Amino acid sequence: MPILGSQSSGAKGAPTAPTVGTATVTNATTVSLTFTAPESKLPITSYTTVSSPSIALSTSGTSSPLTVTGSFVTDVSYTFTLTATNSVGVSSSSSASNAIIPDPTPPVRGVFAGGQNSSQTNVNTIDYVTIATTGNSTSFGTLSSSINHISGCASTTRGLFAGWDGNYNNFSNYITIASTGNGTTFGTLTTARAKLAAFSSSTRGIYAAGGSSGGYSSVIDYYTLATLGNATSFGSILNTGREGVSGCGSTTRGIYSGGINTSYANTSYIEYVTIASTGNGTSFGTLTAVKQNTASCSSSTRGINAGGASGTILSTIDYITIASTGNATNFGNLTGARWWFSGTSSPTIGIFPGGNVSDYAGSTYVDSITIATTGNATSFGNITQKSAGGSLSNGHGGL
Repeated sequence: MPILGSQSSGAKGAPTAPTVGTATVTNATTVSLTFTAPESKLPITSYTTVSSPSIALSTSGTSSPLTVTGSFVTDVSYTFTLTATNSVGVSSSSSASNAIIPDPTPPVRGVFAGGQNSSQTNVNTIDYVTIATTGNSTSFGTLSSSINHISGCASTTRGLFAGWDGNYNNFSNYITIASTGNGTTFGTLTTARAKLAAFSSSTRGIYAAGGSSGGYSSVIDYYTLATLGNATSFGSILNTGREGVSGCGSTTRGIYSGGINTSYANTSYIEYVTIASTGNGTSFGTLTAVKQNTASCSSSTRGINAGGASGTILSTIDYITIASTGNATNFGNLTGARWWFSGTSSPTIGIFPGGNVSDYAGSTYVDSITIATTGNATSFGNITQKSAGGSLSNGHGGL
């Protein structure tokens, strides 16, 4: 009776052709290739994979599935054929596999940190989701302190959460977005602040306004994301100190909007700065309503502002075109009214985790929108805490 990978009769010779199975993308540089072993009277010593279009490949493994490694090109479709080798020779080629399109770009993660649990106690939880899919969040690690009212910004590789720890003490932690693990101390803001706006380019993270021990702040700071160190003064916001401000941006322009001012009045201000320079904020326009503690996110062209409070808690979503100036336009509505929450995005999808549905009753919902269109939000999944202190991603509009 023949056995898998052997010849039942005849002279010892090269193997017969393997039967190729399914090719599956593993990550940016590897593909998993299943197969059925050929008949061979002698042991199989190796397998070799050839791609179409042809690129240099290495094939490791002697049983199914094989790991095929190469420098794949984004958006190119590849098929694979397989040969087997024993001490006598090389088999003929298998038929071609299914086509796959490797993507060297790592998936965009949304990362949520801090916030409060159902007992209104600050937490140090860090969770994440893959923004291209829907579902509940997964544990990432923990911050160095339990904290609420922080904000997040990020490059493609490093995320930074900064704010205050509940006693107006400076707090900042960084994470490596593609891995999981605990936050590490980064540096300090020039002034410890809560409920502040954050946005970034690929190199610079900016924090604007917020509540401080001296009242509502107009300070704008920036960090160089690739290095460890304290924040540096950038300038001041335009229209008086405010807290409960949210931020987003493109690769060149940072936007911050809303908030409650030093007269304890909700505002509708939208202001902008040029991220690569330093200087004070410039007027952009106004939101569709005065409101505070909103959530923002953006693609490279469109900024989104959602929810917040203005006498009542709101579900409205506004949008702006970042490269121009002007007033916001109605986009749609969240699945429910929320405030004290945050937002982040991939290049196409915006998500809004957690938030309070009343003064202190929190929500675990994550909402999702398609940024390029208008319309109401849909359910994405749930986070582990009742509110998310800060959010960031490795694919937001500033990258």
